[in-house]
Amino acid sequence: MNMPEPREEIKNFSPYTAGMSIEEVKEKYNLKDVVKLASNENICGTSVKAVKSMKKEFDSIFMYPQSRNKRLISRIASKNSVEEEMVITGNGTDEIIELIAKTFLSPQDNIVVSENSFIRYKMAARLMGAGVKEIPQKDFTHSLSGLVAAIDNKTKIHFIDNPCNPTGNYLNRAEIEKIIKEAGKLATPPLIVLDEAYFEYVDAEDFLSGIKFLSGKKNLKEDAPVMVLRTFSKIAGLAGLRIGYGISSKGIIELIERIRPPFNTNRLAQAAALGAMDDDKFMRDTKNLILKEKDFLYRQLKKIGVTYEKSQTNFLLINPKGIDIKAFCEYSLKNGVILRPLNGYNLSGHLRVTVGRRKDNKKFISLLKEFLK
Repeated sequence: MNMPEPREEIKNFSPYTAGMSIEEVKEKYNLKDVVKLASNENICGTSVKAVKSMKKEFDSIFMYPQSRNKRLISRIASKNSVEEEMVITGNGTDEIIELIAKTFLSPQDNIVVSENSFIRYKMAARLMGAGVKEIPQKDFTHSLSGLVAAIDNKTKIHFIDNPCNPTGNYLNRAEIEKIIKEAGKLATPPLIVLDEAYFEYVDAEDFLSGIKFLSGKKNLKEDAPVMVLRTFSKIAGLAGLRIGYGISSKGIIELIERIRPPFNTNRLAQAAALGAMDDDKFMRDTKNLILKEKDFLYRQLKKIGVTYEKSQTNFLLINPKGIDIKAFCEYSLKNGVILRPLNGYNLSGHLRVTVGRRKDNKKFISLLKEFLK
């Protein structure tokens, strides 16, 4: 079939490979009960307040949503102590990552990322024909010295997922401050994008949110520009509605808003996000349960001699040495547990498992024990 030639960047582009859904696994393996421990969704579901808020919009879904929902923007700004002009919402943070790349990157530019960071950063850069400087991690976390040294005059964006997906590790206050200050020394500093998708799960005392550089005394002229990404997909339990937000300086947001699709977040997502932001108890209960179940998994994995990384998120990176990870994940699927093999990352022999409810965690451990034998 005759068709137009795609851009050069598209010719060798590989699509993102999403994990299997519960529905797909049930159908493929003829199973009645399946648990998903692969996508870091909220094991407590969705808050009642979010659902109630969303239901109020059902009678209005024949109409377009607000392009820039005033109530939601105002609520996000107030909660984070920033001005409304510093906020942008997106169809998940995936869309905002792509919008950032479309706004700032050209083929002569590059981005800096860690080798095992969220793969969507590299995909966004390559879509625009930009270079990718991928820095090896040290002990499964971002290499501070490597990330700082990699920034050059062609670096437009420095993506840092903090905590890191899929390792669960993080950069502390001093490390984040150093990157922002060192990048700020360049004549034209890059945009430091701090992806804090798992921010609400962090309990490390020396963690510093990038929001601190956008409000109050830390908003210094000599620092590199900062943008923080947050999502409602994780602790808020709205993964199925696809909504997230970014916070940065007014100038950065104004540029990205120029290319943002006018109705990129739908009515139901906007309403549910507003409801979720009023449900602190739901998020607090979710975090407490994750901390409890994470400790359970640590103890069980230690008992059977399986290596894991301590995590600041709702998932664990584990390394069951001596087994075929692909074969184990297939074995788990057949037994009704969806896990995430880390294809596409430099983590052969590792897998990522979402912290689940006790019965689900027990089932995962049981399957792992069986396979190790």
